[in-house]
Amino acid sequence: MNEIPHAGVIFTAQELLAALVAERLELMINKLVERGLSRVALYGSAKHTDWLERHIDGMRHIPIRYYVSWGDSRMPVGSHRNGVPVVSVGDPRLTSDIDCLLIGDDRHESKLFDLACRHLPPRIMIHRLYQRLPIGLDPIPTPHVAEAKSPTVVSTPAIARSAGATAARDLMAGLVAGTAQPL
Repeated sequence: MNEIPHAGVIFTAQELLAALVAERLELMINKLVERGLSRVALYGSAKHTDWLERHIDGMRHIPIRYYVSWGDSRMPVGSHRNGVPVVSVGDPRLTSDIDCLLIGDDRHESKLFDLACRHLPPRIMIHRLYQRLPIGLDPIPTPHVAEAKSPTVVSTPAIARSAGATAARDLMAGLVAGTAQPL
């Protein structure tokens, strides 16, 4: 695997991507906390969902209410994944049961974003993990989500993954106690 030097640290491409995605996840968590929201659906294929859950520690602590599939045979609509229902983006439960739709598929992110905008009301935050990341995607404006006030800077992939996990744990603890604060 190619190594990428950055700020005196050597990263593999996989580590660098995981760090960038963990930062994006932390931004989503901050937005949820600022708005007092906590109900999340994860939209993407089983392959990408597996990658997120395997490489981003914070994913284990996100309160996933639904997995939203778009025709993936490994995650069929009507099934369950980790005890959580798998639905389509047009499922009417999403409009009342979630606050945020997290798009976790890099290759089809733009298509999934367009489908989500057609099916979900504007009050639901749609968060794109890969938008504007240097992985070959064109920057596309996101009308549902305001830009972050101050992005988090990480020095290593481990710190990024740890920050995402800590942010998710803090979100859940704060929501339960009624004291949630932006990170």
